[in-house]
Amino acid sequence: MKRSQVLLTIAITYFSISMLEYVLHSKVMHGNPDTLRRVPIVGKIMAKTAEHHLAHHMEVRMDMKLEHKTDVSGLIFGWETSLILLGLQFGLMMSLKRFTKLSTKSTAIVSLSIMVGYCFLWNSIHLDMHRVSHNVSVAQGVPNMPNTLSRGFVYRYLWKYHAIHHLQKGGDKGNFNIVLPGFDHLMGTFRGFCFDNTEYCRETKDARCKVRMKDCVRDSEIHPHTESTVDNNTKNANTLKGWFDV
Repeated sequence: MKRSQVLLTIAITYFSISMLEYVLHSKVMHGNPDTLRRVPIVGKIMAKTAEHHLAHHMEVRMDMKLEHKTDVSGLIFGWETSLILLGLQFGLMMSLKRFTKLSTKSTAIVSLSIMVGYCFLWNSIHLDMHRVSHNVSVAQGVPNMPNTLSRGFVYRYLWKYHAIHHLQKGGDKGNFNIVLPGFDHLMGTFRGFCFDNTEYCRETKDARCKVRMKDCVRDSEIHPHTESTVDNNTKNANTLKGWFDV
């Protein structure tokens, strides 16, 4: 394969996974569980993913730590969600074969490698971002490496990027990319590194409004070492349906 073709394949691969990360996060994890449940075959899995992720948002304080010790279900890519990602990635890469010039076998291998690599990054970085000390077991999903990737310029950028996703409340939610930025910019949902919840706080009774209503995130807020452990006996995520803008 020529060098130009290799570079094109890498670019297409990055673009595709950035797009899938955006779609899964914005449309599934932040979707309406009742609506997702109607999707054929994978509806129950997507609804459960949304419930767990929305419950996770309710736990996040304005300093990105968790209010209570919580189940990791809303924090990691478990096997069910990972396999959905694999299927979507393979289908997308197959549709781009005329550009990548990869055989079906090579496309399958690349898609599997992407899924494993991506889930490793998410499961490692996302837990660190919320300072949750937890080793993801093989039974839960792709194993992670706690406190290993949470250093350096790239992590600081991603931490601030993701912090705004949590700290900006209401209908102006954005920054849906977590580990592979790019598609937020194309979709107009990049929110920068400042948030303003004035309108949201005027219309709700969210206690977090009293802590921090309007501000910008800074490098000084980032702590590379985790401080929380996981309690698998968390409250039922079903009680949090409807909190789609938290």
